[in-house]
Formats: sequence, structure tokens, C-alpha cells
Amino acid sequence: MKTKNLSLIVLCIFFLSACNLPASMTGASSGTVVIVSPPDGTHLNVGDTVDILSQMSDSSATSISLIVNDEVYRRDDLDTPLGAGSLYQPWTPTAVGTYAILVRVSSADGELDSNKITVIVGEG
Repeated sequence: MKTKNLSLIVLCIFFLSACNLPASMTGASSGTVVIVSPPDGTHLNVGDTVDILSQMSDSSATSISLIVNDEVYRRDDLDTPLGAGSLYQPWTPTAVGTYAILVRVSSADGELDSNKITVIVGEG
């Protein structure tokens, strides 16, 4: 029962936060993209692989980029445009440091950036 309640609370928080994105995060494209995992401030070790999970809606994405410290770490071009769904992109830090991560969705309407999260990486 506790797991079900926690899941409902997390889902409600996601939808409430997605409805209140600042205009600067919406770009030229309509819709939203939000990183939901890992949480901001997560601590990892060098070599740990983490799936960056983001949720997207109403964007008709043709490509999705994982941006780490303002550099494209990974770009996934889609064969069929994606209008909504969960996006999983693995990332493995190779050095100790603090990393700023965001997801950028590109479509015919422009680009849409997610919220930016910070991940702290230490020795393994």
C-alpha cells in the first residue's frame, strides 16, 4: 500500500511541476520535457552508469540529445517522430566532478530543453 501511495504522490508532483515550467524552458517548441531521474544533487562514483529518465509530451521529437556540461554527450535520432513518452539515455561519468545535465528535444518546431540537474561524481 505504501508503494502505491508513493507512486501516486510522485506522479502528481510530476504533473504539477510539468504544468508550471517557466517560459524560458519551453523554447520555440510546444510541450514539455522534464528530467525525473536521477534527482538533482545525486551522488555517483566514477564508472557508475545511470539512466537519465525524462518525460516528454506534445513535441513531435525527431531527435533527443543528452547534454552534459554544455556538450552533447549523446544524440538519438528518431526514425518516427515521438509525441510523448519516457526517454532513457545512459550516461557514465569518467572523472570526478560536478556535472550539469539536461535533455534537449528537437522537432520541426524548434528545440525544447528540460530542467537542468546537477550530479556529483566521486571516486569509486
